Amino acid sequence: EGRRWELSARAIEGFGGGFRARFTAATRGSGLGTSGAVVGVEIINHGSGYFKPPHIVISEGGRGCEGPLFEAVLGTRMYHPMDAYPGVGLEFEIIAADNPFDTIKRFAIDGDLPELMVSSALSPPVESNSPRGLVSRTFKWDPPRSVGGSRPLPVCFSVEDNSGEVLPSGTQLSGKTDSACFMFTVKRCAYAIKGGETLLHVAAYYGTNWIQIWAANVLLQDPEGSDISEGQLINVGHTYTMESGDEMSKLSRKFGMSTEAMYQLNYDIAQTPPELLGAGQQLCIIPNSCATNV
Repeated sequence: EGRRWELSARAIEGFGGGFRARFTAATRGSGLGTSGAVVGVEIINHGSGYFKPPHIVISEGGRGCEGPLFEAVLGTRMYHPMDAYPGVGLEFEIIAADNPFDTIKRFAIDGDLPELMVSSALSPPVESNSPRGLVSRTFKWDPPRSVGGSRPLPVCFSVEDNSGEVLPSGTQLSGKTDSACFMFTVKRCAYAIKGGETLLHVAAYYGTNWIQIWAANVLLQDPEGSDISEGQLINVGHTYTMESGDEMSKLSRKFGMSTEAMYQLNYDIAQTPPELLGAGQQLCIIPNSCATNV
């Protein structure tokens, strides 16, 4: 009958991971052919062409996203910093890249989103036919003005391919995985202009007047806003650094702003007990000279 063997491929310089097969080797008198001939090959698992796991990259640019193309480091959870602004918001493409021998079977947000980012959206995955092995998703988030000055918000993405070994029982083991994490910081006192907006629109959004917005942006020449464009960053107020003895009630009288209005512009301060605020703390203020009482 010949001798039955099982072959498991071992990775050599990255090739051959996960392959398993059974075959029969002819023996003397077996009638299967020349002694040692391989017959009756049964593929148990096609395996992967590479041991290299998939990896995650982010596309360059994107709406509200600046910076070069970067790639997650395999096997680690590096937090890539990214700034976000009210207004035009964030929109960027995340790409899961794998070798052409495997298929991406899972590509999703890993864990729960921060509570402040539940309004964000992740598009359905789009698979590329050329080159093969690429799956992309688009992440969008429009931070509200009340989130300015928040502490960094972590969001992680994970990806898994179909290279997991199939056991004789039929059980499919997990494929190779990778993850990449981002740390979003919503900048204080800044706004990214939407297409078609003027200083009047921005002022209305922040409950002030266009003169205050114009005064906070010394590089703007035209008060009508003809020299602003979509995605341009502008100041919506002034950044004040608290001094010893400062209290929110005193600052409210000094700058003519209600404490509620200051909390709306400074999420971290709104979440911090007053007794823990002190010298060195920054906050965004939009002064109202007509209402100050110093």
